[in-house]
Amino acid sequence: MGNKTGWIVGGILLAAVLIFLMLFVFSPLPSAPYMTNEPGFMELKVPQTPLDAIIPAAPTGAGNAADDYAKAMTFYKQHAADIDRTADIAPYNAATASADPWANPDFKACRDLADIVAEGAKKAEFRYTFVMTPKKLKPYFQVDYAREMHDIAIGTHQCFLVHMDRKEYPQAEKRLQQMFILGWHMFNERTLADMSMQGIDVMLATMSRQGDDLPGFQELYQRWPEGPKDRIRSIDEYANELRGILEDDKKKKRLLWDSLPLNFSKAGDQFYPGDVLVMAEKEEDHAWKVQAVLTLGPMKYRAVGRGDVKMALSLIQKYLRSEDQLLKAAAECSNDMTKDQYQRLGLIEKEDEK
Repeated sequence: MGNKTGWIVGGILLAAVLIFLMLFVFSPLPSAPYMTNEPGFMELKVPQTPLDAIIPAAPTGAGNAADDYAKAMTFYKQHAADIDRTADIAPYNAATASADPWANPDFKACRDLADIVAEGAKKAEFRYTFVMTPKKLKPYFQVDYAREMHDIAIGTHQCFLVHMDRKEYPQAEKRLQQMFILGWHMFNERTLADMSMQGIDVMLATMSRQGDDLPGFQELYQRWPEGPKDRIRSIDEYANELRGILEDDKKKKRLLWDSLPLNFSKAGDQFYPGDVLVMAEKEEDHAWKVQAVLTLGPMKYRAVGRGDVKMALSLIQKYLRSEDQLLKAAAECSNDMTKDQYQRLGLIEKEDEK
């Protein structure tokens, strides 16, 4: 009896050792997710307020709005100093008080820029990434052309302010609608997360916010005697929905970028590899899924657990075979990342890779 009991106990111990070896040595498990367990964290988030409560209708024109926005980006780079001068108080007041504010060369440059943006705002389609750019991604969060596209809103917004102060309310509304569509296009491209966030910021800049000095749709409609005041409540709701999406995006950015480069992680930032792995598989917002796959490259060197590294490498191989061009390009970027590149990641975000 004693020998039989010993054999049973020995068998149990042997099984436990084998299970331990399989789980933690030969097939280590990845980390459990942390923040992504929050309900709805990985759902695709869009404003629930109908678009036609903000603008008359979505644009329907033919062509790619990116063609016009690219022209606007080139124009702004050529005239940035002139356009930026229109923000100075003295010339601004002089222009708005004059019979023709656009006779001032700086304000004319603003109007010319706004007119180019207006052409893009007529078009239904917006495709910039991998159409106007090389079909290759870099291992950073910030996208220079998304920031440059954000900048072209300046001319449109300055034209809106001039019309607003001159009580030319229908013209002011038209400019603000064009600026909103620029941001809406950027947000809905769903290619890269930085483009989405920059688009949200452009849209929010068309809406009055408590504590802001600059007016938006709400103040325009309050000042305009014949303005559509029935839109104000819907615009407030849309703005609040955008702010909620932006806050969620900031959480995702902390997971997939802010805590990643060792040389600029802030105190309190913590890297959760389990969340990255889950987002790379289950994130519903295409732009953030691409960002998660881009994070797998640095994760090869950032993660401590063998199970996390093994799963990251497995997912990279999976997306290298993807038919989705962006996911495949993100996997190629992650696959190619070296340890030296990772160690310099936070220092050279805007530097072109050699």
